[in-house]
Amino acid sequence: MVKCFMATMIIMMVLYYSCGSYGTAPGHSVDKTSPQGTYRISIELTPNTRTGVFEHRQHLKIQYFKGQQIIATYETDSSDDYEVSLGEGLQVVEWVRENVVRLGRDRSQQPFGDELSVSNKTGESISYMDIGYGKFESFRIFDLPAEETLSFSASPEFKPDGTSNYSLSYVGKTESGINFEGSMKQKPRNSPSEGPLRFQIAVDFKSFRQ
Repeated sequence: MVKCFMATMIIMMVLYYSCGSYGTAPGHSVDKTSPQGTYRISIELTPNTRTGVFEHRQHLKIQYFKGQQIIATYETDSSDDYEVSLGEGLQVVEWVRENVVRLGRDRSQQPFGDELSVSNKTGESISYMDIGYGKFESFRIFDLPAEETLSFSASPEFKPDGTSNYSLSYVGKTESGINFEGSMKQKPRNSPSEGPLRFQIAVDFKSFRQ
């Protein structure tokens, strides 16, 4: 149940549905290792293949590695011309820490970054944790020890009308196999002048799925 929910969340992070997007999109391939070489992410997005007048086929595969071991794989297909390319949410793939990888869009034109802080209060190591921030941005955290906290920047994704990201959701699993999930949101902003948002995520027993 949680595995399906987690896969759905990751897939939705890289999908954005919009009318009026036509034509074909190129393939996309990414292979990036964390700064100290502990982890690696591999992404393969196949080029569009026309299957009908208003349909195409595009396949996305994301794999995570620890050393030479595959520790997670996600796959999905797109088959509708009314969908933006699956690569829309994969414009930038970067390791923001040794054990945290970000998938999203270019944020160089954003006025500032929002802050996400994660504290492990479970009493054991967290094997992995996936965080979705808005429609286009996701983070995966690996091997977060008990009682440790880490922080990193997230894109507010300000739109022309001044609105931006203001909510997130997360799922994960502890070292002993306990699944957890949760969500948070703050008051929506109407302008960059309102400044950055800061989210403090404390993963504890309240987050565990029964």
